Amino acid sequence: MKRRFTRIVTAVLAVSMMYGSTAYAAGAASGTAQAVQETGASTTLSDNSANAGAYVPMDSEYEQFFADSVLIGDSVSQGFENYAMQMKNQSKEAGQPVDPVLGTMKFLTSSGYSLLGAFDPVSATSKHPRCMGQQRPVWESVKLLGAKHIYMFLGINDLGGKYHITWKYKALIKKIKEVNPDCDFTILSATPTVKDGAQKGVNNQAIRELNVELKKMAKENGWNYIDIATRVSDAEGNLKQEYNLDNYIHENAAGYAVWTQTLKDYAAPKIYAIRQQVLAQMSNAQ
Repeated sequence: MKRRFTRIVTAVLAVSMMYGSTAYAAGAASGTAQAVQETGASTTLSDNSANAGAYVPMDSEYEQFFADSVLIGDSVSQGFENYAMQMKNQSKEAGQPVDPVLGTMKFLTSSGYSLLGAFDPVSATSKHPRCMGQQRPVWESVKLLGAKHIYMFLGINDLGGKYHITWKYKALIKKIKEVNPDCDFTILSATPTVKDGAQKGVNNQAIRELNVELKKMAKENGWNYIDIATRVSDAEGNLKQEYNLDNYIHENAAGYAVWTQTLKDYAAPKIYAIRQQVLAQMSNAQ
């Protein structure tokens, strides 16, 4: 993946030198934004440098960064899918631009979906996300969608099970990778319940412990990690009431607006990095 990243940067540099314009190079660099996802380096949202943190990409840069991306997840992430659809429809009806994250990201989500259930045979009672009108194992759906960047929000429905969640997580990613060898992976933290909202082993202490394990797993395997939980939590680590939909774990539109901004904040320093790299190579070549 690093070799592919280098080839893309070199190609953009060659085009920018041909046109002889720094401004053009900065625009062309946006075309390599998605390559930053493919470098194989494990990063987290907190990796922002001061300059990168201040950089606000153009919508077209976000769109290119999230092109060929899919979010795999359960009912909490299905809520984000529903929010994305609602916001896209509202924007189109109002004649306004669609948010670049919500308009670009694809989804494979299903209520009750779990790491353990991901390996179940497809049946009338299985919980596999639907793709092209029918339930399919996600590794098949990823291939059908042509996705290259996989975002995963899983583990909540596995809490209280008799198996190690990160072991199942790695097994699922391995299977997806076998069928889709060019994919890279980003793990999203599990998000909390409201205060006193625990149900059947799903409680905030277990969720916090899970997130520690997920972040460690991502780092050890060279996957990216995004901490959404902190963004939607109150001082005690519970889901903030203003994001609460059902007095449990599911979120409302305000909560998913935070998800959207968190994804943008994750992408911005990566987009900035590729722009700076292209411009530095241009400068050195002159």
